[in-house]
Amino acid sequence: MKSDSIAAHRITSQHIGAGKFQKAGDVVAHMGAMQAQDFAMARWAVGLRSAALTEKDILNAYNKGEILRTHVLRPTWHLVANSDADWLLRLSAPQLLGSLVTWNKKLKLSESVYARSQKVLEKALLHGPVTRDTAVAALKAAKPGFPPGSHTLFLFRAEIDRLIVSGPLIGGETTYTLFDARVKKREDLPREEAAARLAQRYFTSHGPATLEDFIWWSGLKTSEARQAFAAVANNFCTETFKGLTYLMPQKLLPASAKTCLLPGFDEFIIGYTDRSAMLGKDIAARVISRNGIFRPTIVQNGRVRGIWAWEVLKGKRVFKPTYFDTKDIRLAQAAATELKRLATFYGAPLGS
Repeated sequence: MKSDSIAAHRITSQHIGAGKFQKAGDVVAHMGAMQAQDFAMARWAVGLRSAALTEKDILNAYNKGEILRTHVLRPTWHLVANSDADWLLRLSAPQLLGSLVTWNKKLKLSESVYARSQKVLEKALLHGPVTRDTAVAALKAAKPGFPPGSHTLFLFRAEIDRLIVSGPLIGGETTYTLFDARVKKREDLPREEAAARLAQRYFTSHGPATLEDFIWWSGLKTSEARQAFAAVANNFCTETFKGLTYLMPQKLLPASAKTCLLPGFDEFIIGYTDRSAMLGKDIAARVISRNGIFRPTIVQNGRVRGIWAWEVLKGKRVFKPTYFDTKDIRLAQAAATELKRLATFYGAPLGS
């Protein structure tokens, strides 16, 4: 297997531009979880892996609770399917809680303080979803008061403990709602089984990928990830490249030549610790900033060939591509075709 082949196979396993999935929930479930701190970009990440879903379709699925946005895995914001939220959060809880240790010491946040904060949040959300500002206001109004700077941590901990989760948008703003009101399926799986299930999802949707890729993506301890890797390895085709073992779905074919406009933080780039198959060292800094911002990319045949952005001017979206090879006219023509799909997805007229 060659580097270019790895990237082309990943296009296929991630179903980028394949038009297979009819529902947003099916896309997200296939991917296992999709990084989503940029919610608008994350919607396009779902759309480009679907048959013809628009942003409105995905927002509708989100508002209905078919897909949820919460902190899970490494941790950071991710989209997860409703049916996966419970077991994924249970599996991720130890590493999520571990990320709070330093802050707990700094702000002197004990378990009793967290328990009190959760009573406040539960009361605030008792009658339905509330915006983040409303939830924070309730925490700030509590007597006795909580330490300054602790309110974001309380919300994060309440997500980990499966007290709250994303609710429907209200006036365009994201909300929190009670987990029990939003998530119906409960699966308290043994950790080994849950980790193996996560590995199965990952290598199905991200393969070819290595154990090191899975460790990065899942956030699991190395020993636990290695055990999960071994548990599912026989379900996949094994390939070796530069001394590393890659797992990928059986009979997976590389994608035919295609050009894609990927959103920022897309799983095709961020879902691996080794991104060299898609991203040359000479351009990595132009795609990934020093502070960890993954820019929207122009990908051709699995390789990043440029970055893009757009802004709204006079009610129209103006596309601003930056091609790393300015002499490739065919790339610009192919990107223009994909731009039409992007504009259709967001329902916004194009400008120039």
